[in-house]
Amino acid sequence: MRLTIELTPDQGAQLLAAAEAEGLEPRTLAQRFVMERLPNGTPPLHRTTHAPDAPVPSLDLKNQAAIDMLRAWIAEDATDDPEEIRQAEEELEGFKRALNATPAATGERPVFP
Repeated sequence: MRLTIELTPDQGAQLLAAAEAEGLEPRTLAQRFVMERLPNGTPPLHRTTHAPDAPVPSLDLKNQAAIDMLRAWIAEDATDDPEEIRQAEEELEGFKRALNATPAATGERPVFP
């Protein structure tokens, strides 16, 4: 069966970002979303690092939606600009130093050794 749906530009962008984050074609991801919502639908497929023949853990739709949103944000913010990467690494180091300041002041073990 062929079905055509209209998405708003924002919905289309979200679908594209989520599909890219999953390494799937938008059509494949949309089909997965539909199947997850239908009675007797197939369980969600997730990209994992475990053996290909191992059972895929199932997540409830709310958790999967949160994971998909985070993956879309990661894909949105991805960069290969050396200056942006350097700045992000610098910010991370500053964040780690700030988190380690209190334990260091009280003689406790640092959060980030």
